[in-house]
Amino acid sequence: SSPRRVALHTRKRPGFQLGTALALDWSERFSGREADPATWEQFLLPALRDVADAIRRYGNGRRIVASGLPSIPAATALGVAFLAQAGVGIGWSQYTPSRPEQLWSIGEPRLQTGFNVKTTERDISATDLAVLLSVTEDVEPAFSQSTSTLPAFRAITRIYPPTAGRFDITSAGQASDIASIVVDAIRGARQAYRPLGTVHLFMSVPVGLAMLIGQQLNTLGDVQTHEHISTDGVGTYRPAARLQPSA
Repeated sequence: SSPRRVALHTRKRPGFQLGTALALDWSERFSGREADPATWEQFLLPALRDVADAIRRYGNGRRIVASGLPSIPAATALGVAFLAQAGVGIGWSQYTPSRPEQLWSIGEPRLQTGFNVKTTERDISATDLAVLLSVTEDVEPAFSQSTSTLPAFRAITRIYPPTAGRFDITSAGQASDIASIVVDAIRGARQAYRPLGTVHLFMSVPVGLAMLIGQQLNTLGDVQTHEHISTDGVGTYRPAARLQPSA
């Protein structure tokens, strides 16, 4: 049977899209790029859970194809709502200027990207892990600009492309590879720096990749997403959705 199409928007109200079974319009809950943590906790995350539960119950096993213009935390939360272990197949219809849309999914065979992983110890009295994933931009400057408002970190895991500058993901297999590298890096850091508490994600990525990462966060503890806010200069990160993929 044909896939069921679901759209998720946070940036602006979407127009009518023929063939879309469900459109989640969160634009009124957002101010610019962000929604406050209370809005996530009280409205947005419960709505995603309800949608995922209904699709699992009444979807007759049909695959989901998701699309839209969501924030990175929203796309990550969508992935958590459809964890890989939950039994509902979901892919993201990723649009990139100058090439046809591609369907990204975690089931896609990996194509090696050569992304690097480096974890460094920070504050041995702390328990949180910071994960810095740079794909479309280098997250380091904005992360450094935000440290006064962030908790202390036991360790920082940096994941970055093999060559300097942005990395253009040209295939679903490359997206699958980067998502797996990220999840394996988090798992490795949690093993090396026990006990670790919350995982904090600072990501500059296509939203389809954020969803693929969210789908694989099961067993990795609580996850705090952060939204990049453009201000003068490099901008800063502010807390967004707090996810509990293991709950």
